[in-house]
Formats: sequence, C-alpha cells, structure tokens
Amino acid sequence: LPFAELLERFLKMAAVPPEYFLARADNILENARSLSDVRMPPGEKLVFTQTPVAPSDILATSALHDFASRYAGTGNVYFPHIVISEPTMAVTPRHILELEGLHKICDVYKWLAVRFPEAFLDIAKAEKTRQEISGRIAQYLRQPLSPDLEEAASSDETFANLAAAIF
Repeated sequence: LPFAELLERFLKMAAVPPEYFLARADNILENARSLSDVRMPPGEKLVFTQTPVAPSDILATSALHDFASRYAGTGNVYFPHIVISEPTMAVTPRHILELEGLHKICDVYKWLAVRFPEAFLDIAKAEKTRQEISGRIAQYLRQPLSPDLEEAASSDETFANLAAAIF
C-alpha cells in the first residue's frame, strides 16, 4: 500500500472532537505523494512528509525530494552547494524571490537536521548559507527595486531551472 494512500485512509478514519482539527493534513498528504518513489521506513517517511514545505513551492519540494532520496539511499545528506548570484543589473523582485527560494532550501535542511542529526551532516554550512542569503536579501531590500519586465508566470520556470541546477 503506497504511503500516501495509507495517510489518506488514516485521515478519513481519524476522528477528533469538534473543537479540534487535524492540522496541515493536506500538505502532509501532498508531500507524501511527491515522495512516493522514495523508499524508507514509514516512521521516517512520516517525518519527511511533515516538513513545512508547501506543495506549490517547486524549489523547496525539489529540495525535500532530493534530501529524502539521499537519506534513503546512503543515510547521509550533505547540504548542496548553492551559488548566490549577483543581479545582472538592478535588483528586481524576481531576484529577491529567487533568494527567498534558496533560503527555503536552507530552512528545509535545518528542519530535517533537527530530526535526523546523524544523517544531515552539514548543519553549519546550511546555517552559514542561510545567513548569507538573509544578508543579501536585507541588502537588496534597502535598494530601490527595478520593475521586473518579465511575466510573473515565468517565475515557476525560473524556480524549476534553479532546482535543476542545484540538485
């Protein structure tokens, strides 16, 4: 039985008093579906599905899948090398969004490192990269932003290209 189906059945059968609700069940289910090809024990897979990643966040979901695959494969997950590029001209909202996407990769790694400290070995590197990205975002937000001339819809393509370059 696929893990996502197991979660679906559990959520259908789970009963809580009316004053309570099951939190983030949709995200957990979507994360389980995105990790369907990764083989690991159910308890560990449940932890990976609880990672605070929105299913619509292409870059973070790609990072989660990569981290889960590496964990299932070798048991050791090293933080990926992330190159923080300079904007080609003036700072655009798109460039800041790309930096925020990279920041989320650091957050995903750190979240998993707290739960699997023996497997996620580069917590210091992830924290250093996160601080560099935060500093760069803060620096860019102090500057006037140039209008982003490209369509907003192409940002998904940009994040998909970033994910392909990192993983």
